Amino acid sequence: MPNKPNRWGYKMFLLAGGESGICYDFILYAGKSDKQEYGFCTNIVLDLCATVPRAINHKVYCDNYFTTIRLQVELKKLGIYTVGTVKPNRLTDLTMKNKKELSSEDRGAMDHRIAEVDGVTLCVTRWYDNNVVNCLSKLHDCEPLYPAERWSSQQKKTYTNCKTECYKNL
Repeated sequence: MPNKPNRWGYKMFLLAGGESGICYDFILYAGKSDKQEYGFCTNIVLDLCATVPRAINHKVYCDNYFTTIRLQVELKKLGIYTVGTVKPNRLTDLTMKNKKELSSEDRGAMDHRIAEVDGVTLCVTRWYDNNVVNCLSKLHDCEPLYPAERWSSQQKKTYTNCKTECYKNL
């Protein structure tokens, strides 16, 4: 499996409950699949979500290894909402403030865009904390903001800034 510390061997992917931690489904990955419709990461999540009941407003949270725009669109077609951190190179068609522009503002600076892909409206938020964090969401809007306490090692104190709902469960 490319871009992972141990490229060879067995990998296990889980669909687990966020609060309970119960494993609902898993995939044991042992090599390349013939099915490459959307790409490796998107296919893994779609396969795991194949057993999730449709159109009951289930929510899936992913890290930046799995989150793609195509995944968000395909899961929305199945009636499943998705939120996840996303790698900046997967947001190529969006013009947002870069890391340098956000870091010149105060910590907690944010930029957001609304994008429509194949009839699905997505919220993309870029937030500056210790580093830039990108969030892609079909579940949450870019507003409202809620206060979040963060520790500043440079100033040696806790301060409050605002984040969107996207970051609450990640």
